[in-house]
Amino acid sequence: MPSAHPAFVHWNADGRIEAILHYQPGAPVAALSAQYGGRIMPMPPGTAPETHYVKDGAIAPRRPLGASWSREEVVADGVDEAVLSPLPIPCTVHVDGRPVDVDDGSFELACSEAGEYHVAVDEPGWLMQEWTITASIPED
Repeated sequence: MPSAHPAFVHWNADGRIEAILHYQPGAPVAALSAQYGGRIMPMPPGTAPETHYVKDGAIAPRRPLGASWSREEVVADGVDEAVLSPLPIPCTVHVDGRPVDVDDGSFELACSEAGEYHVAVDEPGWLMQEWTITASIPED
């Protein structure tokens, strides 16, 4: 159930909404703003960190990422690879929770161990997207 108290969003330098803040009516908003380094603004109805971010001082919708894989299965030989593109430049791709910086709009995944690899991209301005890539044992 939504709070009856007015809400604000707090965002980081990249525009990612980091917190939804509720305050008591009549409470000094200036103190709240100072506590969060001035990065707060009233939260419009329907705003959510998963679907919105802050751009140029305003709440904006996150856009679909649009990236896709060249394939979703690779041979676990450390050489065979799948390519994820196009990606925002720069961005961070997370493979099983480990961050990998990408600065050219393309991420190549080669695996030396068989298994499933969970890949995610969650950049401000873009809707989070997740995939599972399977690496299989090479056939002799």
